[in-house]
Amino acid sequence: MMRKQFRVEMEKLHNLLLKMDMAIKNNIDMMIKAIKTKDFALAQTVIDNDDIVDNLEIEIEEFCIKILIRQQPVAGDLREVTAILKMITDLERISDYCASVCEHFLDMKNLNNEECINLIIALCENAKNMFVGMVESYLEQDSSKIVDVNNKDSISDKIYKDLKVFVSTNLNTLKLPNVINTVLIGKSLERMADHITNVCEYINFKITGSFKI
Repeated sequence: MMRKQFRVEMEKLHNLLLKMDMAIKNNIDMMIKAIKTKDFALAQTVIDNDDIVDNLEIEIEEFCIKILIRQQPVAGDLREVTAILKMITDLERISDYCASVCEHFLDMKNLNNEECINLIIALCENAKNMFVGMVESYLEQDSSKIVDVNNKDSISDKIYKDLKVFVSTNLNTLKLPNVINTVLIGKSLERMADHITNVCEYINFKITGSFKI
């Protein structure tokens, strides 16, 4: 009976985690659309939606603690719950960076440099691809997909470097406020990719028992 109850609670936990994943994926999609279409109202929606993810983090954390207290899982079951506890911290930070990107984007309403915008969008798209791969690796319990996501992190690093070089060579045409916000957006997106790789490490730990990818 206790084991059956544990599986019921774990199923609820997985559903909550996927709900958090989908809320973040929705924010990433809206972030990209807002930048591509210069939809500043949509960017504000992303900022407002961050509260949804914050609340889900709290709900999942509290539910994990209840499982640990009530069910006292051991071995693989304990690893599963503790991995999720660690994952939600990085997931919440990913959502924070979505909001941060949109906050800085709202201060760039006069940016018309297409090359700069395209570099930002490339960073966004790579982060989205990484996030989708991360969710798929969790759903399918596939460590090979984790390796693919981890490899894409170097793409974010390179695009961010290219963005900084572009900004440094176009200081006069971009204007100082846009320069500052562009670099901050790039940094937020680069850090978003880092947090996605962190989540992948916890997924790998859940699957294999090792953090090493």
